[in-house]
Amino acid sequence: MRLASASLAIVATFLATGSAAGQTTGSLPTDTISTAAISAATTDSAYLSPWVATIPDHGTIPSPRDFLGYVVGTPGELTSVDRIHDYFNTLAASSPRVRTFVLGQSEEGRDMIVAAIADAELLDRLEDHKGALRRLADPRITSQTQADS
Repeated sequence: MRLASASLAIVATFLATGSAAGQTTGSLPTDTISTAAISAATTDSAYLSPWVATIPDHGTIPSPRDFLGYVVGTPGELTSVDRIHDYFNTLAASSPRVRTFVLGQSEEGRDMIVAAIADAELLDRLEDHKGALRRLADPRITSQTQADS
């Protein structure tokens, strides 16, 4: 559960909503509600790198706060695995840059998922990339010279 919550927090870094005029995160408005809540719940500013200190607002991709009803990491709120899966599947339905895959089953028989977040063209060629990595990882197939080229 902790890993799933951490994964959701990472995605929250990139996708959110509820912005205030004038503030931006990259090219998107800043979600000041989520950003303020994260800042308030963080015990030391050293933990707030630029990658997690602010949350952008995206017009068409739902934020974790909008989807769950609270900011990820809110004290006293624990997100169930089913809700985390629902959120990632909603992201995949909302953007060509997100795909979810089932890795297998947990000891409790639940799906374990991974979300791939990348350029849509890269995701379209995912099997090609996986094949290249398989060949690169097997020295019986790929010589050092081939790997270096």
